[in-house]
Amino acid sequence: MSSLFLLAVTGAAVLWDIRTGKVPNFLIAAGLGTASWFRLTELGIFGFWSFLGGSALPLLLLAVLFYFRMLGAGDIKLFCVIGGFLGTERVFICMALSFLMGAVISLVLLIKRRIFKARVLYFFAYIGKLYQTGKYSPYRGKAREAEFCFTLPVFFSVLLCVGGVY
Repeated sequence: MSSLFLLAVTGAAVLWDIRTGKVPNFLIAAGLGTASWFRLTELGIFGFWSFLGGSALPLLLLAVLFYFRMLGAGDIKLFCVIGGFLGTERVFICMALSFLMGAVISLVLLIKRRIFKARVLYFFAYIGKLYQTGKYSPYRGKAREAEFCFTLPVFFSVLLCVGGVY
């Protein structure tokens, strides 16, 4: 039953992200509340600790990507909800699958939009500037042509994880 709620939350996040470019906080709060309730009722006090660990792991691992504006706050919070439902080990697998799918989608979009070379040059210029100045600037900048809704690969990775594939 908890898998259905997780799929509902991540599916709603995809729809909101596509329509507005954001994942609403009320959806995150509802997901975290539901995840904590399921984990507590299914596993007792161990479930509560599993919920906390699973929810905290994405925040700890992905904060640096948010700092450099390579990943949105809504995506990280959605991973925290997923971790609340799945626990630490399975959320880590889910995140890895999401980034793998996201990389494939990115590559396809970069080739289709004919901006692969420009984005590779931008990346190396960014790294060079960071190395020379030692000063941080958001990676994304104004380059919006390479963006896509990351909640989509997140949703597909959740499908794989709750479907028993991983």
